[in-house]
Formats: sequence, structure tokens, C-alpha cells
Amino acid sequence: MKKKVLFVVFLFISLNINLISQNDALNNIWSTEDYKKAIIPSDGKFIIFEFDEFISFSTGEISFLCKWDTELNNNDFSFTLYSFNKENKIQKHQLGYSIDENKTNIVMRGIPGNRLWNEVISIYDFNGDGRDDILALCFWGMGYYIKILGVDPVTKEVVEYLNEEFFVNWPPTFQPVEFIRYKGMSGLKLLQVGVPPVRSGINFPVPGLRGMAWIFYTWDESQRQFIEIEEVDPQFIQETYINTGEWRYRPSILISPVVEIIEEEIIIETQEKTNIYNKDSFPLLIMFLIGSGVVVITGLIVVLIKRNMNHKISSIIPRTRTARNDEEF
Repeated sequence: MKKKVLFVVFLFISLNINLISQNDALNNIWSTEDYKKAIIPSDGKFIIFEFDEFISFSTGEISFLCKWDTELNNNDFSFTLYSFNKENKIQKHQLGYSIDENKTNIVMRGIPGNRLWNEVISIYDFNGDGRDDILALCFWGMGYYIKILGVDPVTKEVVEYLNEEFFVNWPPTFQPVEFIRYKGMSGLKLLQVGVPPVRSGINFPVPGLRGMAWIFYTWDESQRQFIEIEEVDPQFIQETYINTGEWRYRPSILISPVVEIIEEEIIIETQEKTNIYNKDSFPLLIMFLIGSGVVVITGLIVVLIKRNMNHKISSIIPRTRTARNDEEF
């Protein structure tokens, strides 16, 4: 009887604990307005123009993209990604400022995806993992940066996949970022300040400027980052987003090592063939020819001596036989 009473008490306590935790979870659910209130500064100098959900999880994590008016009624906008964990703690990522529509259309020309608010932000699956990422061209006062951010599927936290500086003339006349297929790899090329031994100025669209180079980046799944590969060689560009109007991530075919191996084999074979005629090998060639000549001449002398001896012997033998025959008769 005591065991039954203890079991009922234990069941009652467990049910109450479960109900309390569910009520706490329900009380912890925020509305969109609650999230807005959590990020609005108390000084009232900022106004939210746009506030769009980027991604949310059933476990409670949620992220929003926010477009701010940084100076009231001046249309000077800034962009921020806010990420809230289960305890509603905020993680913030600055995504730069707006530029006018004409400049935006030029610099975003080589980037696929859904352009958010018609600004310098694009939403797309840039690394092929089946989840949308955020690409932003950040125009700061001291430099220009490209950022690609995504959400880690395990930790559910926002992580940076790429954060690199790029160069563009101002006002821009060309796209400084372009998604391409290069040597069997999907990725993007950035115009960056070149460091030797880059071929500075190759295909650079602004005449007269040097020290710039197009650098290729591709996704590395083991590092879960976009990594630098090399300076772009235009002859190995297979397709571009600008020319095709579409781009999607595809696993690398990795044709570049094959090309390098083939070229290396050709170079080695050519060197082996031409080494015979090199200056360093010339004395050996002369010695080889002299030695061969000596062998040939010696062989000819031996042949001539043998022939001469055979001739002498053949001339002696018949005379001997004739003398013997005369004696017999």
C-alpha cells in the first residue's frame, strides 16, 4: 500500500513539473513586435523600416534582417542581422549601408539570388547545403567588404563563411564580385589589391591602375568556409553568372591538378629531349662521337688485315699443290 501511495505522489509531482516547464516555454514565446522592442535603442534615433524573418527553428532560435534609417527622414539606411537564441540573447552582425539604386545595380550585377529590399544584400544558397545564406556588400568609410553568412545546422548560430575586402572604383563602373565556374569549381572572383606574384592589372577594367588582381574563392566543406584558391586565369573560366543569367553551387570536378600534371609531364619530356643539345652536354656528345669513330675505324682495320692475310694464304697453297703433282709424274 505504501508503494502505491509513493507512486501516485511521484506521478503527481512529475505532471506538475512538466506543466510548469510548458507554461514557461509558452511565456517565453515572443511576437515580432517583442523582437523589435528588444533591438530598438532607447534614444529613439533609429527607425525600423524593414524587419524580415531570415530563419527560425522549432527549438526557439530565430533570426531577423533589419533595415534601419540611421538619420531620420534622410533615407540613409543601414542593415543588421539579429539572431536570438532560445533564451532570447541577441547576436548582432552589421551588414553595411545602402547606396543609390544605380550604383547598387552595377555592383550587384554578378551576384545571383533574391536581392533583399532591392539593396546590396542577396539571399541564396551559395554553398550548396540546401539552406539560404546572406551575401552583403558592405560599403564602409574606410573600405569595402563582402560578407557571406549562414546558420550552423548544429549550433543554430549565425556564422561567417566569407569576410574579405574588395576593390571598386567610385562611382562604380563595373561589378567587383562575380560568381563563376572556374577549373571545374563553383565560386566567386573578387577584385582585390594584388600581392606578388599576382599578374597585376590582368583584365582590370579601369585603365592606368595596377596592383589589382581577380582572386578566386570556392567553398571548402571540411572548413565550412569560402577559401582563396588562386588568381583567376581567364582562359579557365567556364561560365559566368553575367553571361548565363543563372548560377548554382556544384561540387568541384578539380580539373586544375590534372592540367598541371599534364603540363608538367610535357615540360619534363621536352626538357629531356632538348638536354642533348644543351651546352653542358656538348663535351659528352663530342666524346661519344670520337669514341664511336675510333671503334668504327678499328673495326675497319681489323677487317682489312684479315682480308690481306687470307689473300696471301690462298696464293701460297695452289703453288705447293702444283709442285707435288709434278713430282708424282
